[in-house]
Amino acid sequence: MTVYVKGLIARLDTDQTPSGRIYTSTEMQNAINESKVSLDNRQILSELFPNERSSFVNLDNVGGVVTELYVENGGLYGTVELLDTTSAKRYSDIFSNSNSQFMLSFRAYGTLTMLGTSTYGTDLKVITVDIMPYDFSDEDLIATAIME
Repeated sequence: MTVYVKGLIARLDTDQTPSGRIYTSTEMQNAINESKVSLDNRQILSELFPNERSSFVNLDNVGGVVTELYVENGGLYGTVELLDTTSAKRYSDIFSNSNSQFMLSFRAYGTLTMLGTSTYGTDLKVITVDIMPYDFSDEDLIATAIME
């Protein structure tokens, strides 16, 4: 059985991230286009519930691979396929429990531009999409585990 975690990762164009950044649909689509080869070759790894988030992926926390990223209706959406790793096995009960709440969160790097009181990301490069505990900020961000 394969488990996929799907959902809205971020709202684009208007909503600020907790760090005050606003990502536009255009620049996010450009970042996805830049990542197409890595996505197609299953090279974007996903950390499960990382304690620390940086520009590096901690291989001890890898539990999945990002299989899909797309922009739709002002949002960034994605899918992570869970792998047969120690990290994924450690959290397997969470994904099969319908009461568990978790979310997807992306990490990227690039040039930031200040416009008024908001910071916009440009030249984005996607690092990973993490599976994180749901932070109660927006119910639409609750991800869904699908078992096939």
